Order: sequence, then structure tokens, then C-alpha cells
Amino acid sequence: PGFTPPPDFKPARKTRKILIPVAEYPGYNFFGLIIGPRGNTQKKMQQETNTNIAIRGRGSMKPGGADPNKPYDPVDDEPMHVLITGDTQRQVDAAAKMIEELLVPVDEDNNEHKKRQLKELAEINGTLRV
Repeated sequence: PGFTPPPDFKPARKTRKILIPVAEYPGYNFFGLIIGPRGNTQKKMQQETNTNIAIRGRGSMKPGGADPNKPYDPVDDEPMHVLITGDTQRQVDAAAKMIEELLVPVDEDNNEHKKRQLKELAEINGTLRV
């Protein structure tokens, strides 16, 4: 009962890996839907769920974009996936639900999420036409 953890103790964080179905839908831009214009969609989801959301695996980095001094990481050879990390399982589950909704391919004309992203990008660039 009198135990107090050391000041530098951090409880284990919860994680979840969600595969991105790039092999099944090769022309669909899942990466762009998750990241959003200037990373705003990803940042918004992270703030709402208090998690860290990262896209990892093959195809998640631009060719030549990796640091040549960085040691080899086996994650780079895994299929593209979203890695969600949070303090509680509830936070991770909330973020996973948001991500899984974006991983359902929708026809270009009916994709409301993409339309909102394009509108946001136009506002950022100052090219929005009303």
C-alpha cells in the first residue's frame, strides 16, 4: 500500500496496427486520406483521441526520403500499415475506429471526406472559389 513508483516510471503504452489494403486497391490513395492536407487530418485525429498515429511500412516514405545514416528497420519491409499508440485502450480504439472508416474505399464522386480535405487545402492555399 505504501509503494510509490519511481519518478521516471511510465506505464506501457497501448498500441494497435491496422493494415492498409493497398494490394487490394492499388490506385486508391489511403495515405492521402489519412494524412490530409499538410497533415491536418492526422493531427486532428491525434488531438481528438490523444494518441499518436503513424503510417509505416513499404510505400510510406518517399523514395530517397529516408535518412541514409538511419540503421535498417525491419518495419520498413512490412506491408503499409497505421500504427496507433496511446495511453489507454479506449483512446487507441477511438483512433482505430476513425482510421478504419477511412480505409473503406468510396467512389470518388461520393467521398465526402476527400471533398472536405480538398476544400481545406484550397482555403490554406488561398484558392477557394465560393
